[in-house]
Amino acid sequence: MKTIEVGRPVDAAEEALIKEARRRQRRRQFAIGAGVVLALAGGVAALRGTGHPRPPSAHHSTSSLKQLPAKMTGLPMPAGTHLRILLETDAKPPGLVKAAWYSTATRRTERIAHLPAADYSFGRVGGGWSVGAWVLNSACLPHTCVGPPVRAYFIADGSLTATRIGAGFRVRASGRAGAVWLVSYRRSTDNWRTTPARVQLVSTTGQPLGPRYRLPAGYLLDRGVGNYLLLYSVRARPPYVSELWDPRTGQVVRRVDNVIAVGPDQIAWSPGCRGCRAQVLNVSTGKSATIPASGQLSGIFSDDGRLLAVQLPNHGACHGTSTGSTCSGTGGALGVVDTGTGAFTVLPGTVLRFSIEMSFSWQPEGHRLIILAAPGNSTSNTTQVGYWDPGDTRLRVASLQIPGGLGAVAH
Repeated sequence: MKTIEVGRPVDAAEEALIKEARRRQRRRQFAIGAGVVLALAGGVAALRGTGHPRPPSAHHSTSSLKQLPAKMTGLPMPAGTHLRILLETDAKPPGLVKAAWYSTATRRTERIAHLPAADYSFGRVGGGWSVGAWVLNSACLPHTCVGPPVRAYFIADGSLTATRIGAGFRVRASGRAGAVWLVSYRRSTDNWRTTPARVQLVSTTGQPLGPRYRLPAGYLLDRGVGNYLLLYSVRARPPYVSELWDPRTGQVVRRVDNVIAVGPDQIAWSPGCRGCRAQVLNVSTGKSATIPASGQLSGIFSDDGRLLAVQLPNHGACHGTSTGSTCSGTGGALGVVDTGTGAFTVLPGTVLRFSIEMSFSWQPEGHRLIILAAPGNSTSNTTQVGYWDPGDTRLRVASLQIPGGLGAVAH
């Protein structure tokens, strides 16, 4: 899934750089998904505690990796479970349906109105999704100028109508629902690599909520975190250092490398030093915690920041300790960290072969983890969906058929 880039030319090499800088060593087929944005008839599950996990069997030879399962395993999902999945068209040129909701309970699709014809990309923001168009501007070759601003829209969770945010270069999440950061440049000919971008907090209906700030040259906005902005460098080579920046003073509060997850108030990152464990920082309280895992990780926070889901490494060994498990390598099971207690739970049935694309996200405003898995190179429209509630020992899983020409949104 493409990250939203509003109003600038598409450059494959540049897009790869941005994804690398923002997600830090994420494998594409294990991208963090946020396509499932509403869960359940039955309300939000209460946190029941996670305890310490049994270390997963994460050491695999090349031959054993080929024998990994193609499907998640777990208990059957209860009949009538209502999960709403955001879908987008994958037709070229774009078809009539630009975005839609799919219900696992009714197996029906509902179109989202008020999105003009365009090739859209989606980005998760507080309370819903930002939507922007991709534009290839030949006048900007070799893809250095930002191009003309493009309209961006907002889709609230579960809404059947998109509302216009405004026009700009891109939209990024803020630390609160109902507000986003709109990134812009003064001129369409500005070089996005060297010209400082401007950012302004606006409502999801486009109303200004604060002053416009000028970012440092060579940095772009990842998202708002607390009262700060997390910026990442556009440099083409490592180290990929992100800066926690105070827009009011123009000062850098802290620098971190290899960011693996960002929430409204928290940042998780994996230090580059050998054997160092990943860290979580709450920028509002200043409290930090250690994640009982290391290596190439990717993750996503629940909306309240209490839980962090991570993609564990697949190669190498996991060693159990009194505080959880430490793993090293690339690609593997999903795990959940309670950032308050440090408890770490490995989710069984989530280690899949590399040809399966997996995405995962938290239920909005809740602690239910939703997981999607589908063949990465297949014409099949069969997708597996599963969910996990805190305290569960197994997933609940089911298969569904995504309507032709549509695909689940994930990024």
